[in-house]
Amino acid sequence: MPIYEYICDDCQEQVNLFFRSFAEVETKPVVCPLCGGSNLERVISRVAVVHAAGGQASQAGSGSLGAPDQNDPKALARSWREASRGQDLGKEFNEVGSRLEAGERPESIEKSLRKRFGQKPEVH
Repeated sequence: MPIYEYICDDCQEQVNLFFRSFAEVETKPVVCPLCGGSNLERVISRVAVVHAAGGQASQAGSGSLGAPDQNDPKALARSWREASRGQDLGKEFNEVGSRLEAGERPESIEKSLRKRFGQKPEVH
């Protein structure tokens, strides 16, 4: 069940929205559960990577302590790389990391990946 974080432009609060499937993310309108507003902007969520040795988790992304600035793609890429602890998480992860390190905005990356995979290019 996917969970996405949004900032509501109407009430300025950060909210989590739960969806029953990834397909539902594309079709279900997003509505702020706090104020009922429909002007929500999706933000990059914290990612957790569980390592086989000891089951320890490293985290990166938005959040409270030690979170990278969401407006700094390079800081976000560094945080992702640190969380992966050198583990190869696949070509898409590596591509996104490289594009962030080059300074490309997350919204631009998401839009191009959606287009590549035949999904609606708008970013939520």
